[in-house]
Order: sequence, then C-alpha cells, then structure tokens
Amino acid sequence: MSPIAVETKIVATRGTTPLYTPQPEGLRVVDIIRGAPAPADLGECVRVVDEHGDPLRVLVLRSVPLATATRVGVTPVALLHPRLGDAPVLIGSPLADTSAPPLDRQLQVALERLVLAGAQGYAQSAARWEGVEAASLYVQQGAVRASVVRGGRRAAARC
Repeated sequence: MSPIAVETKIVATRGTTPLYTPQPEGLRVVDIIRGAPAPADLGECVRVVDEHGDPLRVLVLRSVPLATATRVGVTPVALLHPRLGDAPVLIGSPLADTSAPPLDRQLQVALERLVLAGAQGYAQSAARWEGVEAASLYVQQGAVRASVVRGGRRAAARC
C-alpha cells in the first residue's frame, strides 16, 4: 500500500445509478437504474497532471460503484501504460473502502480492456504495468507539474 493519497473526482461510473427529481426541499431519489458494473470507476486527479498538462486519469477500484462527481481520497496501487504514446492511467483504491478488490492478473486484463475500449487507430502495443512505487512517484511528479502549470497560468493572467 502506498503511503500517499491523492484527491480524485469520479467522472464516470457504471453500476447502480440513482435518478433524482428536484423538490422544494432538495433532491429526491425516484428510481434506481442497475447496469452491469465495471471493475472500476473512472476519475481524474484534482491536483495532479500528466505529461500533457491534463488531469491524471484514475481507475478507482471499489467494492460498490461511486456516484459521479464524488471526491474521494485514493491511494496508488499501480500505473497502467495502455498504449505507446498515451498518458498512463493511475490505478487506485479509496482510503475508506477496505473491501476494494485486490489487483490480480484477471482484474488487470479487465482494466486493460476498459481503458482500450475507446482507443482510436490500428497501431496497438501491449499494455505495460508498473507497481505501487512507480505509481506513487508518478503522482508526486504530477503534483509538481500541476503546481508549475497553475503558477504559469497565474503569471499569464497578471500580464
């Protein structure tokens, strides 16, 4: 387990999805759509960027699907390099979810399929996996890149 945690915002999930209707006192759940759950939810690191300056993508391993827009603390488990030239995807586990599945070979194959499902083009290369140490280091480097990007945007806005 990694000693660091990264704030992640869930951007896509597949599994149980509540439907809401607005009420004067707030939102009310009116129905629940149940779909075949994916092995992980897709998230983006809030304060970590990849080499291109985009938020680092995260596949969050969890015991139950998380709602879209949920912010959750995630510990790095592994780093997936899906295709040559593509930004890596962090594989993480929520801090509060002690029942999250362990990353075994069967789950790795399912995650590779999930990431490559929307891949464009014909050139394919084998996915490459790195362990928790490399994932933690990549997150730390991405946080530094994010602070440089944010600093540059602030400096440009002042001009």
